[in-house]
Amino acid sequence: MFFRGSRYEQVPTATLIRSDGVEIRYARIRFVVREAPQAAHVVQEGERLDQIAWTVFRDPESWWRIADANADLDPQALTSTAGRVLGVALPLR
Repeated sequence: MFFRGSRYEQVPTATLIRSDGVEIRYARIRFVVREAPQAAHVVQEGERLDQIAWTVFRDPESWWRIADANADLDPQALTSTAGRVLGVALPLR
């Protein structure tokens, strides 16, 4: 249902059958398990999470791995302060 590398790739799907017989497929809840960072990145002025993900993973769409490894719930807040040290959880693959 989701592309390879998506943060929802491992989330199980379910099907709801409405009273009129229409089936609705959906992803179950994705619980974020905070991974222990194996690396660090110092945020530069004006840097975005997708740029950091490209530098670290060579995949800008993997920005969510950095967001999951840090305690801040707002992804934009992670890069709002130059000099902040972000933990980076490396992919399991």
